[in-house]
Amino acid sequence: MRKILIFLLPIWLFGTSCEEAIELSVEEFIKRDRNAMATALASERAVQICLAEYGEEHESTIIALNNSGSFFMFACEPQKALAAYERSLKILQKGLDKEHKALAKPYHGVAIAQSALRRYDEAIANFGTAIRCYELGGEKMQKDLMSCYAGFGDTLYKMGDFNGAYVKHAVAFRIYEEVFGTDSVNLLRAKYYALMAGDLAGLGNKKEALQNYEKALKVANKILEKSNDKHAKSLKAEVEAKIKEL
Repeated sequence: MRKILIFLLPIWLFGTSCEEAIELSVEEFIKRDRNAMATALASERAVQICLAEYGEEHESTIIALNNSGSFFMFACEPQKALAAYERSLKILQKGLDKEHKALAKPYHGVAIAQSALRRYDEAIANFGTAIRCYELGGEKMQKDLMSCYAGFGDTLYKMGDFNGAYVKHAVAFRIYEEVFGTDSVNLLRAKYYALMAGDLAGLGNKKEALQNYEKALKVANKILEKSNDKHAKSLKAEVEAKIKEL
């Protein structure tokens, strides 16, 4: 399969600079009709170009590695994502303190990939380190910190620690409201309501779980009143199914 997909690599990846390869691989990723695996392989090629041009210890190489990790996760290839993030982390650790804001993203990426690979204990440790590193970055890293708490909560949920999951998801939601405002209406708010509802259902608190599912449904419906957003539709269907299960 990999040999076949290599031919999907865009021709622009050959004979380009490191920065051009990074920029174009990102453009490929944000296309609506993107091929997830082909895009991930393109990001891997961008890493190779950057390594050849600059070597390991260069900002652009680190960016390429972190992008590659993200794109391989999107392509459901956590093992390859983990390899990219771990390499980025190893390079950065050479010249930085054990906990530094620049280490937050690769620690976060490593944790996400480990969680997907069911290496939960390692993931929990790395989520914790990523959170401490993000906190060193202040307000500029709040959105990433929010995402990290959410991922931490998702991992605890998969482990059956519903109380721990609820605590982490609640922190993510609090940061969300600090960043976007308490009256904001977007899909992320609905997702957080749904996540907390799932945690509460796992704890046997059906009343509060239902309240949060209903909040998620209300937000999804408001979004659908203004657009035909497929993600809002999907979340609405998922929430309605969960409500029936309670």
